[in-house]
Amino acid sequence: MRIRRVTGEAQSAIPIHLRNMPKREQFLPADHRLICLPGVPSVTIHNPFPIRVHTDEWKAEDHVREWVRRFRLVTTDAAAAHFDQAEFGRFAARIKPDAIDIRTIAEWVSWLFLVDDQFDDAGDPASQAQAVDRFVAELRAVLPVDLGPTPVPTCPGTAAAADMWPHTAPPMSRSWRIRFIDHICDYIDLYREEIAYQRYTTPPTADEYIPYRRVIGAADPTFDLIEVAEEFSLDPAVFDSDIYQQMRLAGNDIACWTNDILSLAKESARGDLNNLVAVLQHQDKLSLEQALNKTAAMINQRVSTYVRLRDEFTNSFHGFKLPATDWHKTVSAAHGLGTWVAGSLDWHLLSGRYTHIEHTEPGQHPSYFEPVTQPVPQRNHPTAIPA
Repeated sequence: MRIRRVTGEAQSAIPIHLRNMPKREQFLPADHRLICLPGVPSVTIHNPFPIRVHTDEWKAEDHVREWVRRFRLVTTDAAAAHFDQAEFGRFAARIKPDAIDIRTIAEWVSWLFLVDDQFDDAGDPASQAQAVDRFVAELRAVLPVDLGPTPVPTCPGTAAAADMWPHTAPPMSRSWRIRFIDHICDYIDLYREEIAYQRYTTPPTADEYIPYRRVIGAADPTFDLIEVAEEFSLDPAVFDSDIYQQMRLAGNDIACWTNDILSLAKESARGDLNNLVAVLQHQDKLSLEQALNKTAAMINQRVSTYVRLRDEFTNSFHGFKLPATDWHKTVSAAHGLGTWVAGSLDWHLLSGRYTHIEHTEPGQHPSYFEPVTQPVPQRNHPTAIPA
């Protein structure tokens, strides 16, 4: 049984406006021409995966808009407009179109994007990174592996995480819980690293950037949500296998590098150089067009790698010795990586997150910045905390 605790009252009068868009159930695989900057030639990304949309797409979108306001993750008009135009509920509906509870997926992806904005758009990276230790320690406390009692959260970010955990973790295995928590904390921990501090001054090399991007892109915790969507945990022997890990890395690279193309204008507006296009342009002394084409070629190569590994994995039943029912769910989870990639691409092309761009000087907060990881006075902090 899944139990959702919804307590507390809405904390903001910020309006919620949903656009009336026609429901789209499925798109056939196709190449996509991506335009990242005005006046710059588009590049072609190969997508061999069907794009499907959850039937509760708009319910998910409606839900997360209310949820982020209730937990004070969004408190200003500028932050509300920035959040609403991103349409993270619709993102969730595309990356896991057959989720049992799409609201849970929508909450987590919204939370991850808001935490990303906390550190990525926060202004001075070094000063923001000082908050990492406190936030990670509190996160681990409010996401107990054993589902035991938790302390009262001190900031909106941990209050929201504490709300999600009781309707995320119970159906999942202990190994999944440990893995998911570690993936979230590893992602946030990385904002301490020098490469994060220097993102406004010195582009890293490709060899430095690629492993960094695989973690800072938060693909791992969102890939873990593929299992949550089906209330099924991968066997540790499957998860730790070389073929599954390589398949997952390929999916990670496809998702993150595609995002680098489509977020280039947004990041350029802040002077942020942690982007594969910028990295290749600087390292290899390329024109912008050449760097974009090289990035697209790298993505398409990783698409081919994922498809090959997925097909090999699908035919490796006897190597893992799992019951037939578990193997069917395991293969579904593996194919879910391709669904995730296709859904993410489709969302990028409809979301306003990367087209409504605010130009700021390096080190300055954008108008929509919300300090979701910073403690708030006890009398003001969210009341919707699971008992």
